[in-house]
Amino acid sequence: MNATAPLPTSVVGVGDVGLAIIDRLTAAGQPVRILLPVGDADPTVEDELVGLEVLSCGAQWTRELARLQLDACAALVLAGDDDAANVDAVLRARQRHPDVPIHVRIADESLRRYLHKSVPGVHVFSMTAAAARPSADLAATLLDAPRARRVFRRAQRFVRGVLPRPSQLFGSVFAVFGLILLPTVFYFAGALDIPLLDALYFTWTTVFSVGYGDYNLQHASAMAKVVGMGVMLLGAGFTAALVSLMADWLIARRLGSLFARVAVQMSNHAVIVGAGNVGARVAELLVERGHRVVVIERDAENPNIARLRAHHIPVVLGDASVREVLDQASSFDAGVVMALTERDAVNLHIGLTMDEADDDVPVVVRLLSPELTAHVQRTSHMHAISPVAAAADAVCALLVGDFTAARVDGAAATR
Repeated sequence: MNATAPLPTSVVGVGDVGLAIIDRLTAAGQPVRILLPVGDADPTVEDELVGLEVLSCGAQWTRELARLQLDACAALVLAGDDDAANVDAVLRARQRHPDVPIHVRIADESLRRYLHKSVPGVHVFSMTAAAARPSADLAATLLDAPRARRVFRRAQRFVRGVLPRPSQLFGSVFAVFGLILLPTVFYFAGALDIPLLDALYFTWTTVFSVGYGDYNLQHASAMAKVVGMGVMLLGAGFTAALVSLMADWLIARRLGSLFARVAVQMSNHAVIVGAGNVGARVAELLVERGHRVVVIERDAENPNIARLRAHHIPVVLGDASVREVLDQASSFDAGVVMALTERDAVNLHIGLTMDEADDDVPVVVRLLSPELTAHVQRTSHMHAISPVAAAADAVCALLVGDFTAARVDGAAATR
């Protein structure tokens, strides 16, 4: 029996996902044929493709698919990030080669579903879909893991979220109140010849204009009456200032609840930083599994905010690189914190902030670079997930499985 050489897999698109797929296929011993458009032919890419079969083509590469000889290919992988070009390539390839397996990267979710249903034999993938489910699985595992709860810290955060945060004006008002109250207590204790506690009671009722008549200045000296009138006047001003501050706090709380800028009091929940496609999808998957979720998003105009609120998921608006914003989402008492923004540096910064502040809270960071992902996994307590690696692994798992089945079938046919 003569072993036949495996058919090559044709790959178009040598960005991060395409290169990751090529690396995995070559590591599995699968030959690869690459169609490289002129715009992608930079020195860095060419260095990584040394020793592989590379076919250069023009910018309109969808018209040059015939050069890949798809009739003699195991599969076609379209890994570029241009949805329109990928769809065009799928339709052209399927029209001329109805049997070749096609794996195509499509970012738009509705277009992904349409293409999957309308074109047979096509596997549609995206970094969002590939990363969302393993991220949700990891988060669910971490949420279900038992953790020691810090009762004092939870009580501290609860009080901090319920009570108004002290401001400079708030402190000034109470400082004035103290300056009025203490000297006046001692004055009336001597002027009325009453104990200090009774003098405190009398001064307090005078400041708030709620005197009960048990103590009064009817038979007191003229000076005592003048001091009493001054205390009444200052007390009225203090009461007005105090009522104004409380009203301002209540209004701020109400507006904050409408715009999700107030603290969310939870524990053992998932905090997701970033309401992008990956973050929003992970949040929905976790809610479907019965977990509580809070999302932090910097951009108030993000269209996914309405989508999340439709699922009754609280969204805190703010910059999660600021520790106070993390605290608003009760991040330091969460079951897991997931940094899933579009920027590796931001995610890593948030992860390090959480790790340094409270290593009891598990942290998951989304890192585009597979190399950085592996480094973070080795050198920190954080869990790192790469959408590039997840997408490449998902595609290659299907491809290698198809290759294995084809080889088994071919070997059986030659017996």
